[in-house]
Amino acid sequence: MADIRVPVICVVDTAIEAAAFPPGTVIESMDFGCDCPPAGPPQAAMHGNLVAATALAECPGARLVAVRLMDAAGWVQQEERLEAALEWIARHADDLGITVICAALADMSHLRSDASFRDSGLCRVIAELRLRGIATVMPAGNWQVRFHAANPEGMAWPAILREVISVGALDPDAESPEPHRYSQRLRRRPDTGCGTTLFSRPGPPGDTSGASAVVAGRIAAIRHSAPSATVAEMLSRLTSGADAVMEDIPTLPSR
Repeated sequence: MADIRVPVICVVDTAIEAAAFPPGTVIESMDFGCDCPPAGPPQAAMHGNLVAATALAECPGARLVAVRLMDAAGWVQQEERLEAALEWIARHADDLGITVICAALADMSHLRSDASFRDSGLCRVIAELRLRGIATVMPAGNWQVRFHAANPEGMAWPAILREVISVGALDPDAESPEPHRYSQRLRRRPDTGCGTTLFSRPGPPGDTSGASAVVAGRIAAIRHSAPSATVAEMLSRLTSGADAVMEDIPTLPSR
C-alpha cells in the first residue's frame, strides 16, 4: 500500500526518464505506447519530462507514476490505448496512492459537445475516477488560431469529455486573465455540460500542456492537504486564487 502522506501524480505522456528526477521520484512505470519503440532519450522523453517537472514544481515532494502513451511526436497512435491506460490506472490507483492524473494530450478537433463519446468506456472510467476523488486533467487544445474564424469556441478530444478537468492557457503577458490566442476554449453549455473547466498560466513545455501540468500539480497539493476533498471542492479551492480562473472570461476577441 502506498504512503498516503506523499502525493502521487500519474503522468500520461511520452516516455519519462527516471534519471531526470531525484531517486525514488518515479515509483511505477507502464507502457501503453505505439508498437514501435520510443525514439530514445532525450527526444522521446522531453515532453513527458517537462510536464512532470512542472507538476512537481507545484507540488514539491510528490512522486510520479509514469504511463507512456504518446509517441515521440506527441500523438496517441490508437485511441483505445488511452482507455486501456486509464483502466489500468483505475485498477492500481489505490495501491499506488494516485492523487491526480495529468494526461497532456489532445487531437486536432474543435468540438462543442461530447455526445458521440457518451457511451465510451473512456467516459465511464474517467467518471469512476472522479467519483473516487481522482481528477483527470487534460488540455483544451492549441488550435484556436486555426479554428477561430469558423467557430471561436470548441475544445479538442479528449478534453471535451465533461468528466475531465479541461485546461486552457492564459496569456502570460496579459495583465488581466485572458486566454492565449492559441488556446482553445468553450464556455460551459447548460444543454451538454461541456465546457473548459479553467485556465492557468502555463509552465514548461508551454501551451495548454504546460497549463494542464500546473493545474495537476496544484490539485495534487490541495488533495494532499485535504484527502477527503471531492474534485469539485478541490476546484473551488484552486480557483479562489489569482493564478487559475474558471471559465467566466468574456467572449473571445476577434483576431
